[in-house]
Amino acid sequence: MTAPYRAVVFDLDGVLWDGEPLYHEGFNIVLRPLGHEVTSQEYEQIMGNSVEAAWEWVIGRFKLTEPPEQFYATYDAAVL
Repeated sequence: MTAPYRAVVFDLDGVLWDGEPLYHEGFNIVLRPLGHEVTSQEYEQIMGNSVEAAWEWVIGRFKLTEPPEQFYATYDAAVL
């Protein structure tokens, strides 16, 4: 019989691995077919917000008419 785990290691994003470049690219994967792209400077404005708040910012920035929920599945597939 193996002993139970003595410890568990997990990453609070940015400690062991920085996911921000992946999340930034996820927005652009969704936006490029629509003719838009979030720049690095723009991404800094939404970094740290919830996905919902970030998409609200993106929708306002590019004056998109689609509801944010329309983008979630494509974004999730890009970053997960």
